Amino acid sequence: MRGGKMYLNKIILKLKFNETFISLLRFPVTLLFSFIATFLSIYMDRFYQINSDNFHIVNGIMSCALGIPLSLSFYLFFERLKFKGKKIIAGISSLFVILIYYYNSSFDHSLNNIYKYIQIFILLHLVLSFSPFILKKELNGFWQFNRILLQRISLSIFYSAIIFIFIMIAIQTCIYLFEFNVKSILYYNIFFFCLFIIQTWFFVLGIPKNINSLNTIELYPSFLKFFTQNILVPIVLSYFIILYIYMFKILLLWDLPKGLIGWLVSILGILGILTKLLINKDFNKSSTKWVVFFSKYFHFLMFPLLGMLFIGLYLRIADYGITENRYILLVLALWLLLISLFYVISKSKNLKIIPISLSIVFLISLVGPWSIYSLSFKSQFNIAKSFLIQNKILVDNQIQKSPISLTLVQRQLISNKIYYLIENHGLDSVKEIFGEKAINAIKVNKYKYPDSNFFAKILLDGIGINYMDQWDKEQLSDELFFHLNLRSFPLDIQNYDTLLKFNFYENENKITIENFKLEMHQEKSELSIYKDQKLIITIPLESFLNNLNSVRVKDDAKENQFYNIKDMTLHFESKNIEVKLIFEHLSIIKMNGIFKLSVYSEGTILIKEKIK
Repeated sequence: MRGGKMYLNKIILKLKFNETFISLLRFPVTLLFSFIATFLSIYMDRFYQINSDNFHIVNGIMSCALGIPLSLSFYLFFERLKFKGKKIIAGISSLFVILIYYYNSSFDHSLNNIYKYIQIFILLHLVLSFSPFILKKELNGFWQFNRILLQRISLSIFYSAIIFIFIMIAIQTCIYLFEFNVKSILYYNIFFFCLFIIQTWFFVLGIPKNINSLNTIELYPSFLKFFTQNILVPIVLSYFIILYIYMFKILLLWDLPKGLIGWLVSILGILGILTKLLINKDFNKSSTKWVVFFSKYFHFLMFPLLGMLFIGLYLRIADYGITENRYILLVLALWLLLISLFYVISKSKNLKIIPISLSIVFLISLVGPWSIYSLSFKSQFNIAKSFLIQNKILVDNQIQKSPISLTLVQRQLISNKIYYLIENHGLDSVKEIFGEKAINAIKVNKYKYPDSNFFAKILLDGIGINYMDQWDKEQLSDELFFHLNLRSFPLDIQNYDTLLKFNFYENENKITIENFKLEMHQEKSELSIYKDQKLIITIPLESFLNNLNSVRVKDDAKENQFYNIKDMTLHFESKNIEVKLIFEHLSIIKMNGIFKLSVYSEGTILIKEKIK
């Protein structure tokens, strides 16, 4: 009996070895990428010091990590095509694409390189999810394939983590018992070995050999059914309840959505779609009523929340321009809206449209003049450049010393923009502003620990602008936003002769309307009105701003609050003129306990000239 068990174990071990070897023959380039990534990680004994000297090694590791899902996608796509040499074509194609990526990668310290890499990494995994079914209409096969992929990813992460922990415990035990001297780099090497080789090999072992047969399989694992229907669906529905309560709250108070609401709605939408993908097509056979409700009404429930997201996003883009985060939110929101409309209108059950459409969105937003990085750069660069031109610091594309002493608000604005451009787009992004000579001077120094704050300070200090770093901004200012409650309208304009609309935004503090000129003095918190080049009145705003903040404190409102027209209106008159100033949108900043105008104000001015 004992001999029979040993013989059976030998057979099982031999089968496992054969499967491992077969997976190597089936996906040779995929496993080659994992081995190269591991070798490069071990070779780079100081991998945590990422600089221009060893970037080619870091780039090689990152490229190989992309090559794993890319080569799998090629192999699985060509595997379903019946012609000779398909495996060779798949391998050569993936190697060719990764080599192009490797040689076109550039080294700098900008965040956008990290964002781009993450975007490509997600894109390639999305492509992997549908690559064997691009030319096939096998909806059940597609669902079963992705179920298997999800299981293999989860198990490969779990098992590789267990192996890593076990090896760490074994090493620590040997150190304790035998007093070995082990370098810390060994732990990193073992980590990368488990990450790239163990995890990848275990994952590819479970990829079905006969994908054609998946469409005939009717399998819905009980653990997946329990997890989806009793954990995921209740979580998503709970999120819906919370966000709907919040939406009704802001409608009742006529408030604006908080800054993070866009991410919360997007996360809910993605989690909900993932849950829909995991729900089997035979969900109606389940007795769980909330699963049926979720499957039928999920997309309908998303529409009001997406509307709230678009409103909040529009206001922030209008106030501060486009950044990567706002662009990503906008793209995700549009995709969620289109997907919801598609499933509501078409009544289609084709789940392939989800990863395919998201892949297209990722690809479009990755490259070209409409990409995340191009549009956000242009938006923030134009704001910075316009500010410098307006204040005569950039004249005929030549940077010069600031001829005036900038206010704290102005210093904060230009410091924010230059820091953002360097941090997200690299030093070369501000070359057009500061000139090639200034940028090259920084590069030549090769600072050991490059920091965007430090670079921005060098450049701005060089033109006579005292840079405000993040710590200074937090200590000096606390920006608040006020918005007019539109229910307070219509506006009473009786007994007034002139109506002027104004919009002071970022660096624009002067507006000319026909024969009137408006000039906002942010540092003094004053508004001057000129008619026919003659000053007719200067309106002090400091007392009004303090009163407005008192209303905010009384209402216990922290940010983005709507206010009645009475609170947002200032009456002022002199001997010859009477003015009513109605703010529709206003940002104020607290500096050393005093409230002053910030960079943004919009509204209406009513003027009545008194008869002499």
